[in-house]
Amino acid sequence: MDPQNYSYPPVPQNTNQPKKRLGFIAIVAVVIVIVLGAILFLKPHQPATSSTKFGINTITPSQTSVTTQTTTMAIKFNRSLAIGSATVVASPNIIAATNISGDALNLAFKPRTLIAQKTYTITIKNLSSSSGDQLATQQLSFAPSFAPPTTTGQDTLTDVGLSDDQVISIMNYISQFDPWAKTVTIDDATLRHFKLNPTDAWSPWAVGFTANIDGANYYIVGSYYDTEHIQLKVSDPVSGRQLFTAGTPGTI
Repeated sequence: MDPQNYSYPPVPQNTNQPKKRLGFIAIVAVVIVIVLGAILFLKPHQPATSSTKFGINTITPSQTSVTTQTTTMAIKFNRSLAIGSATVVASPNIIAATNISGDALNLAFKPRTLIAQKTYTITIKNLSSSSGDQLATQQLSFAPSFAPPTTTGQDTLTDVGLSDDQVISIMNYISQFDPWAKTVTIDDATLRHFKLNPTDAWSPWAVGFTANIDGANYYIVGSYYDTEHIQLKVSDPVSGRQLFTAGTPGTI
């Protein structure tokens, strides 16, 4: 036998080995998924808890938007509120009534109470949510801005010769007389322009008219020597009793 032509037969290769490994890995993965699913399924259910702290969401009107005409305030929270759980106090005392509706604590202010630029503080205590969350004591402070009334007929004052400054002063003085007036209507049919004292050569000029302020009539006289000043007097049209005076007639 020629040794050069003799060789051992080739060792056969196991082509099924990689497939067996992949199959084993797949089985292990399936088992892991099944075990994890079973753990999650059998784990006692824990109620979802909110990470948001119980507190105020919105205030309407906002603390910077309160005016002398504001009568109510709605304070909305991020949870439904427990009925009757709130204790609300104010300094000075402006609260007429409170009630809870859903997530809102509603406050009603005493009518004709808020004064411009005066600071009011509202304190909320003992408030809890319907799910039992307790709110720490909350304080809200605000200083109302002045809300002027809607006026009608002031153009007639300019028509009889008053300056714009005098008309503005009259409106400001009426608002001082009634800081919570919502409407002021000047009756142009009653408007008169005259000498305050016809027998006195040095008497100031004056305008007189009836004004309806929130449904009540008043007689108003504005007297002046120059176009920069005016003195306003408000009287009861029935009794003639003077109720208010402001300003100065100026000088000759």
